Amino acid sequence: MSSPSPPPTPSILLPSESTSTTTPTTPVRVPTSEPRTFLALHGWCQDSSLFSSKTSRLSSKLLKTLNIKLHYVSAPHPVPPSSTGSYQNAKSWYHMSPSDPSIIHTRFEKKQKYYGLEESIKLITEEFTRTKASGIIGFSQGASLAHLCCILSEQSLEPFSSNLKQAILVGSLEFSCVDYPVTSKLTKVRTLHVSGIKDTQNPPLKNRECYDAFSNGEWFEFNGGHVVPNNDTFVSRISDFIEYPKTTNDWSNYLSKTLLSTSSVPSDFGLTSIASYLSQSPSIKILDLATSLETSGSYKPAIKEYTKAYKLWPALDSVLAGGIPRGVREEAIEYGYKGRLLTDVSVSKSRNSIVEVSKKLLDYDDVHELLKLAGEIEVEDGGRVVNNFENLTHVKKYAIMVNGGGRLRKRLPKVLGKVVRFAEQALRDSKWCEEDGPLRGFNGGCGSLTVRVAEVWTYEVGGGLVDNWHYDTDSIVTIVCLLSERGEFKGGDFQTYEDGDINISHPMEKGDGVCFVSHKYHNITEVEGGERRSLVVELWEGEEGKKGR
Repeated sequence: MSSPSPPPTPSILLPSESTSTTTPTTPVRVPTSEPRTFLALHGWCQDSSLFSSKTSRLSSKLLKTLNIKLHYVSAPHPVPPSSTGSYQNAKSWYHMSPSDPSIIHTRFEKKQKYYGLEESIKLITEEFTRTKASGIIGFSQGASLAHLCCILSEQSLEPFSSNLKQAILVGSLEFSCVDYPVTSKLTKVRTLHVSGIKDTQNPPLKNRECYDAFSNGEWFEFNGGHVVPNNDTFVSRISDFIEYPKTTNDWSNYLSKTLLSTSSVPSDFGLTSIASYLSQSPSIKILDLATSLETSGSYKPAIKEYTKAYKLWPALDSVLAGGIPRGVREEAIEYGYKGRLLTDVSVSKSRNSIVEVSKKLLDYDDVHELLKLAGEIEVEDGGRVVNNFENLTHVKKYAIMVNGGGRLRKRLPKVLGKVVRFAEQALRDSKWCEEDGPLRGFNGGCGSLTVRVAEVWTYEVGGGLVDNWHYDTDSIVTIVCLLSERGEFKGGDFQTYEDGDINISHPMEKGDGVCFVSHKYHNITEVEGGERRSLVVELWEGEEGKKGR
């Protein structure tokens, strides 16, 4: 859905930062087995004792909530006290000079020699074997060493190849040693990359270089500097990362726990009830008649009835264009309305909100199965138009609705689960729900949302969504995932129309996803060659979508 006309340019707001907006509830689990062990690798000029004291709260929470025990390891190389100030037990996992462990100024350079790695690899190998660890959490230089462990796993070196399943890299630089060349992205170990937006020592841009070295890494930013966060938000994010669903049944259970099954929002979003509180019921009856006439194809009589309805209640024009206006809501509440309403979303604040990104949200198998399902549903429904009547009006593009009757949830729970999980993380990590955010007043996460629409779009040459003022009315978040190889089509860029009336492109590769507030202006440039396919999912507070919208 799109707004009918360009609104006035909103005032400029400060840009959002990717931080938590609500206090997550981290369930306390009763351990039913021996705790899993993660090696904890400290940063440069620390040791296991100092790192343990700095992360004691995190360690306690991980054991209590996830049954994960952190095993702290000290690096093998002492760092001269002259380099560390008052701390006398400073250690290093490697250094940049063969003779001076205090030299670190070359750490941002790519493809250089790291000295002392052999001793560190030997030590970590022994500790991994002795503790039967299944994961690593590393900070700063320790995170860089964790990156090396992931490389060794990729190279089938034991015990990393068999045992290392997950790695959490906090404030990390990309491991870029000439002795361990890597020619492609790492795929075996799942990684969570943690970056402080105020980190000046290893800034987010450098953390991103490490993140980009992995094909299945996940990203988390927090409002802090060069430290390991200890708060509940971080523990909750680790919980999501650690307890990643594996089987189809796992994904089905995840969806049943995460998405709302039945919405409490009335089918007309409370419009009829609100009208009765404001003595506007006659206008609703005329509106229903107008809608019925339009549906039957009697357009001129329909326009006549719409006009009557608007004269009785002018706010109806705004209702049809973009939901129940704030003024109407407030007036109804003043007169006693207490029913459930869709969250009132600010379009101007949505325009200034960030777009969350997930690299390789869907893998190649996911994409293949999704496109196969879309083809099967098109045939089952008797063609594109029967599946989605809006295809009658689409030019050089069409959409196959894959959510009718919960088919996507039932037949590909892994695909929908990954999309919902991304949305859940985006809602938690962004500032969308804060007092000054576009979703102010919405605090339910995906637990209060349903799938309004899930559609597989195909754009042919000449197709696009060339409308700067387009947004998805009444939804909460929209997720778009590219299903085509970027080299298979030309043009077809996903863009957002930002404050200042500028379009910003968000480059995507096959499987990449973006999540944004649905009321944020977005568009697709015209496809100039080839064919572009994408998945679009809208989550909202109304009933789960059946067919069409």
